[in-house]
Amino acid sequence: MIRNRRFWSFILAAGLLAVSLVLGVCFSFLASARIAPGVSSAGVALGGLKQEEAAERLKEWSKKRLTETITVSVAGRKWTGVLRDTGVLIDIDKMTSEAYDVGRKNGFLNTVLIGLGLADKTELPPRYRFDEKKIDSLIKKINAAVAVPAKDATLTFVDGVRQITPQVTGTAVDPVNSYDIICSAIERGELEVSLPIVQDEPEITVADLEPVDTLLVKYSTQYPAWRKERTHNIKLAVAKINGKLLKPGESFSYNEALGPRLKENGYKDAIIYVNGKMVPGTGGGICQVSSTIYNAVLLANLKITERSNHSMPVPYVPLGRDATVAYGLLDLKFENTMSSPIYIGASTKGSRLTVEIYGASKDKKDVKLLVSSPKRWRKNDGRLVTAVTVYRVVRENGVEVSKEQISYDRYLSVPPETPTPAATQRSAAANAVPRT
Repeated sequence: MIRNRRFWSFILAAGLLAVSLVLGVCFSFLASARIAPGVSSAGVALGGLKQEEAAERLKEWSKKRLTETITVSVAGRKWTGVLRDTGVLIDIDKMTSEAYDVGRKNGFLNTVLIGLGLADKTELPPRYRFDEKKIDSLIKKINAAVAVPAKDATLTFVDGVRQITPQVTGTAVDPVNSYDIICSAIERGELEVSLPIVQDEPEITVADLEPVDTLLVKYSTQYPAWRKERTHNIKLAVAKINGKLLKPGESFSYNEALGPRLKENGYKDAIIYVNGKMVPGTGGGICQVSSTIYNAVLLANLKITERSNHSMPVPYVPLGRDATVAYGLLDLKFENTMSSPIYIGASTKGSRLTVEIYGASKDKKDVKLLVSSPKRWRKNDGRLVTAVTVYRVVRENGVEVSKEQISYDRYLSVPPETPTPAATQRSAAANAVPRT
């Protein structure tokens, strides 16, 4: 009996000693603040190192890694560059942290084996971070070199006769998956990447243009063609407007179509309205184009979403039917509220500026614009104020179906101190600024 007790006491003592040794070994490892033996990351041995030591060793590796070249192949063509320049970064902190966690966050048994030196060696993969903007820029650069852009179907009217050029499908580097393909390949250690080609579909097809089969409205204004600078600006604006196509629901912005009225953009100085006076200014004349478009759009029964009148009357359209613009301040905007696309044609001939809007026959309406009798009064400075209201009336089969107020506008007379010879009045191109 006594012998059995001694035996079991020995076993218990041996067990406690073993547990104490194991716990001591584990505690010693955990308290060491060092990476477990046998751990490496991206082939770099880190076992026994402190985290900051491991980080320095990985930095040396990353410098060499980032100087390696990557080759991207698309449709038989290749692009080669340095990893560092393509937006690839090494995540040293994550690699160091993962190495330090081995044996600390993998369960007690793993900690024991590592503490006793019995664990298998651990190889960790490299960790990367990617500069999305740089990689996207690379993809765009490659795409520009290999892509065959799609061509939209186009529509023109020559002497009222419609001509449609069919669309052409193009090809492009896959814009959806290319980024992930490049990143995944690098993470796998691959430095040769192949990107897929996809079809680049045109935005406008023959089917989109087929309904555009008739002239909805044509509106013309007269301008003094002998005013060379003003005429130049008018023709420049017309060239930017002619051929515009708006799908159903799309909006048109005159300022976006023309861009800033700057000399470096081709605009010249001509008469404009500023603070109720006629003075020279860059882009004079383009308000006649916007006003001509405005009248055509109203008569086509489209929705105006932004428009402002001039501060003083203009000679080329009736009161209440002008549209002034100033880049960044005032715009002419409208929306295609029809069920089919519309096509805008703009042209000049002699001293005549013409805007045509084409659309589907079913969308053509009988539209009239009514301008109220002017109301006039004088301000304290003696200048005459004239106010008018404009209505749009739509008829179907001779019956009025709608009447809406389009605008209520007030205009100042030309101030007494402003020279107003007939020639100056005729050439005044009202490129205005807000309520000036």
